[in-house]
Amino acid sequence: MIRLLNNGMLQEVMYSMTDSSKECYNAVFNEAAKLKKFSVQFPPKFRFSPPTPLKLDELTVSGPWLKMDDFMDCKTVNIFPDIKENKLKWNIAVNLNKFFKRLKGSECRIENICIKAKMEDKFRLRIIKGVGDTFEEFNVNFLRKDRKKSMIWWTEKEFCMETDVSD
Repeated sequence: MIRLLNNGMLQEVMYSMTDSSKECYNAVFNEAAKLKKFSVQFPPKFRFSPPTPLKLDELTVSGPWLKMDDFMDCKTVNIFPDIKENKLKWNIAVNLNKFFKRLKGSECRIENICIKAKMEDKFRLRIIKGVGDTFEEFNVNFLRKDRKKSMIWWTEKEFCMETDVSD
């Protein structure tokens, strides 16, 4: 269906995979790679990496998929994790820390990330450990290898990164 619509002017698709079989995942992501915006909802305990790199302008994910390396070539990524009480766990904080360290040393397309979930202060501190060049009360600034200036900031209910693209 996506391929059929892609022959026209389709630029954005919203898809729920909660009732899909695993055989559908590859086909959906192959077609989604050609879009500008893709919103997707995954079933519980979903684990998957797309066969084709996603180079979307905007990706919105609802569900448990948090393998951030799969998103590095998307410009904007919004994540609504499917986790108990919408609170991030320690292992996710450790993985996000590794991701932001890799991001700092890379050249990639990602400019904005927002994870809509509550987290304890010790988890936020774990995520930003060793990432920032400058720290303020609720944000951390860092310069990436590609010379993009990025800032990680947070509130009680979200954890985000923005990149200054004005240069």
